[in-house]
Amino acid sequence: MLQPHGLADEIRARLAGRGVQLTKARHTLIAPGEHAPAAWEVFKEIAALPVETTYVDPEGDEWRIDPAPGGDVVAFGAGPGEAEPLVQQHIDAPPGPRVYVVDAIRTFTEIGEDGEFSGHLSTALTVEFPPAPDLMTLPVIHLEAPGGRCGAVWERDPRDVDPPPLADVASWISAVEASESWRAAFGRHQAGRIHLSST
Repeated sequence: MLQPHGLADEIRARLAGRGVQLTKARHTLIAPGEHAPAAWEVFKEIAALPVETTYVDPEGDEWRIDPAPGGDVVAFGAGPGEAEPLVQQHIDAPPGPRVYVVDAIRTFTEIGEDGEFSGHLSTALTVEFPPAPDLMTLPVIHLEAPGGRCGAVWERDPRDVDPPPLADVASWISAVEASESWRAAFGRHQAGRIHLSST
């Protein structure tokens, strides 16, 4: 079974199997935007993959995924943003060009050997589209669901303005692909660039 730290490598391998080669640029891997549909298909597969819930990282430290609801989450977001710089930027550098940004992310909450919260481990697929008016005027969207093949939906903060989490990955994929943001971006426009990153 796959370890959470291995998701980015798994995405890269599956993209390579579809003829998509990612190249290193700063702290991310990139590919031409023409490969965005293939990258989304791969991310859908990755979103549903079960992973090891207890594992040892490359440095030899033992971790586990928080078993509580919200310990394994897939998320989709879309809205206006800035192009990711491909070279190191000075802190005072002007913002990058405006683009329409689509993100698909799988995030794990890690617990250390002491049982305490340690941090989050995320793998993100980001697709940048040109700043077409029909995209840039769409409402910002955010959709979440438990990652993996199953999972419990966490309790929702009543102050949260985002939609409530969906029941599972299949429901999440259906909601994403039915959204105006996804249909407008993937259905009517050619992406400029895709990024794959892990934090």
